[in-house]
Amino acid sequence: MRSAIVRNSLDSAGIPDEIVDYVLYMQLANIARGFDPGADRVTAYSDMLSGFRSRDEIEEILREMGLMH
Repeated sequence: MRSAIVRNSLDSAGIPDEIVDYVLYMQLANIARGFDPGADRVTAYSDMLSGFRSRDEIEEILREMGLMH
């Protein structure tokens, strides 16, 4: 079973849609890269995320919110 989970704290009128979109995109990238321990999963994941516009700014906001480390 594949599922994506997004925190309840992101379901707020004060959270821009672009942030929620990115969090969901991260979850889908985790699913898409698969779970093969022999694959270079970190590079594949990073490559997928690099295509998302405003990635750095959104990740900084998520860190400030305590939702990303």
